[in-house]
Amino acid sequence: MATIGKIRKRSGLLLIVIGGAMAAFILGDFFSGGGGGRQELNVGEINGDEINSRDFEYRVENLAQAQKSVGANIDENTRQQLRDQVWNNIVREHTIEKEFEKLGLAVSKDEYDDVRFGNNILDFIASNQQFQNPETGAFDPNQVRNFFAVIQEQYPMYWKLQKDNVIKSRIQEKYFNLVSKGIYVNRLQAKSDYFAKNTTANINFVFKAYNSIPDSAVSFTESELKDYYNEHKNEAKYKQAESRSIDFISFEKVATEEDKEAMRAELNDLAEEFRTTDNDSLFVVTNGTVPFYQAQVYAEGTAPAPYDSMIVNAAVGTVVGPYAQGNIMQISKVVVNGMVPEVNARHILLKPTATVTIEDLGAKADSLIKELKKNKNFEAVAATMSEDRGSAANGGNLDWFGKGQMVKPFEEAAFATSKGGLTKATSQFGVHVIEVLDRREVEQVQIAVVSLEIEPSPQTVEELYNNASEFSISNDDADAFYASAKEQGYAVKSAPDVVPGASFLPGGLGANAQKVSRWMQGAELGDVSEPLELDNQFVVAILTDISEKGAPTLSKVRNQMERELIREKKAALWQEKLAGSDLNAIASANGLEVKTANGISFSTVNIPGAGREPKIVGQALTLPKGSISVPLKGEMGVYVIQVNDVIKPSEPSSYASNIQAVKTTMNSRAQNSAYQALIEQAEIDDNRYKYYY
Repeated sequence: MATIGKIRKRSGLLLIVIGGAMAAFILGDFFSGGGGGRQELNVGEINGDEINSRDFEYRVENLAQAQKSVGANIDENTRQQLRDQVWNNIVREHTIEKEFEKLGLAVSKDEYDDVRFGNNILDFIASNQQFQNPETGAFDPNQVRNFFAVIQEQYPMYWKLQKDNVIKSRIQEKYFNLVSKGIYVNRLQAKSDYFAKNTTANINFVFKAYNSIPDSAVSFTESELKDYYNEHKNEAKYKQAESRSIDFISFEKVATEEDKEAMRAELNDLAEEFRTTDNDSLFVVTNGTVPFYQAQVYAEGTAPAPYDSMIVNAAVGTVVGPYAQGNIMQISKVVVNGMVPEVNARHILLKPTATVTIEDLGAKADSLIKELKKNKNFEAVAATMSEDRGSAANGGNLDWFGKGQMVKPFEEAAFATSKGGLTKATSQFGVHVIEVLDRREVEQVQIAVVSLEIEPSPQTVEELYNNASEFSISNDDADAFYASAKEQGYAVKSAPDVVPGASFLPGGLGANAQKVSRWMQGAELGDVSEPLELDNQFVVAILTDISEKGAPTLSKVRNQMERELIREKKAALWQEKLAGSDLNAIASANGLEVKTANGISFSTVNIPGAGREPKIVGQALTLPKGSISVPLKGEMGVYVIQVNDVIKPSEPSSYASNIQAVKTTMNSRAQNSAYQALIEQAEIDDNRYKYYY
């Protein structure tokens, strides 16, 4: 049952395929039209294969049911994440897994066992802390056996999913191994790489920085800019994705003073009942917005004046407030004001597993206490055995704590034990071996707090919506939108270059702006939206730009291309001025100085005093000793370099290690790039944003 507990705690990892009949029932209504008809939609297309929305949502619902089965709350944001996960799985099935099928890759029964608990453990299994031996911290294949045995018996569908996951991971590993086998590095390649990495040059150079020349000193015509644009627009650095841009006005949901007064009145009404209640815990949870109760140790100066001094000097049972603290309105009841006991203790945590029960751990704890009393080596044992890894690094020490700060069984055991004593306690975390290092009493104030989040009332939100709606209806074109915003003092913000399906939008819209994103994809240029409700605001937006995939328009990159054209003109001007065959004469004629840079190499591609200059470094490492370059256009300016010396490393007796190093690098690149290459080659049309965002 301990394994099942771990599964429940890690609900984000669960992909149990359950609830098929329920999902079919739910989805029947989701995709049915009026009069009993059914409308089939496609959420996308991959290499000509249409992705049916009914099948897509069925898979999403399966995952949602799996999450719910372990207590997860499936809100809209979580559901959106599940849709992303399903879509990524489908893309994978239509790309790299097709390659697996073509190659006939499979996993036998013996191989399946071998990669779980044999001699060739998959990395994601070997690195999983769940499969570590609790005593040694090392990978334990028996933990894997037990895990799969338990889930096969109690969660057979989850077991099947985990089995499929292991098999697919092993097949992918085989595929990447095949890719790696196709990579060959010969001696000449290794030699070239070795000398490129270890050859350095010492140079003198003259440098004219672009930023030393004011942009105003350079002029260009519109025709020149257009020519530059046409020449460079298809370069990779300018390539743009399909996107849209908006300007928008935000109507933020902020509590008014009337809302705050209403909250104060509500808390005032609760204050007397709070003072007289015998059950602070129940009262706090029932009447406040916190999901649990714990008395808080009050730090003097936390509450605003005069409430701070009122709390510090109050008698037990006094209720202070209401008062605002950040975004919270609260009343505080003093439950302790005086000397309170504290304990300084350390512990060793023993956790149950699929095969080790709490009862087993209790006996182990008893034996451990005897050994600790005899050997006096608590710190060393905690460091190696405790599964509370945070405190284990400090010998199990938990420092000073008072009542209410630890789980109840642990607290009771610690406070019932004298200084220097050893005891044990069983909590929801496992079995604790506890040593009490010291005891003391400190002066302390503790409070119970009923908190309400300061938020606008429904009436305030309704009024805000009406204001946003009136603005939207009255200003349905660009001229009216901007003029009215200026007249009414609304700040117009921007969210540029939003790609289809984006959930995070710039400009202050945040991470849960799917409604705005979806509206953008269906709008025409110049359209003004109705009020779009987000978590903390209403948004009225106007669509300002539609950018197609590929080369950008000149207007989109005008500023960047103007800067680059100016730089080109500066470079051409100074390439002409810096021409010559004597570095000192060039420097003198142009008011510059000759600088020195030693030890430049491909490994750094930096020139001291200038910056990152890969092209200039490349030139320096290929020029003969003593030669002077023509004026060279770099990233930061124009250079003329003279090579004083090129220092090459001695040739090694063997290039075997270099061959392996180059091959390892190429293998890593190939594995990281193989899937991405298949994605880029595939024709993927993702239309989920039309239905789900």
